[in-house]
Amino acid sequence: MTTSSQDNDDRRDFPRHTSRDSSAVMLLPDGIISFCILDISQSGLAFCYNGSALKSKVNDTASVAFFDEKGGAADIPVTIISDTEFDKEQVKADYYDEEKNGDQSEIPYLRKCAVQFDSLSSDQKLTINEYIKSLKKS
Repeated sequence: MTTSSQDNDDRRDFPRHTSRDSSAVMLLPDGIISFCILDISQSGLAFCYNGSALKSKVNDTASVAFFDEKGGAADIPVTIISDTEFDKEQVKADYYDEEKNGDQSEIPYLRKCAVQFDSLSSDQKLTINEYIKSLKKS
């Protein structure tokens, strides 16, 4: 399933595309691995992860390794835009089936990290664009 977000489009250069597939992202130097890419565009991506706040701070530079079903790209330079705790009520409303799974206290501690791509090589741009195209097809 893919959707383009229309929220805050006035401040974004490229539309965001949501994915619920099994693609993974690893943020270095923090060592965060996520199998939950929330959205991606040609300018950056957001993902959720389970754990405490990043050691890196907003506006720090970092590196992302991105893996999808067809391959991926490593050492993508990024700037950290945000690292925030998820609103458990929103997670519950969007993803949690209380009748099936019981009390919401079972929801893990989730955070959302957003990064902006910096100085991408042509191969990195191609990998990201191909991934976005695959989301549009699903």
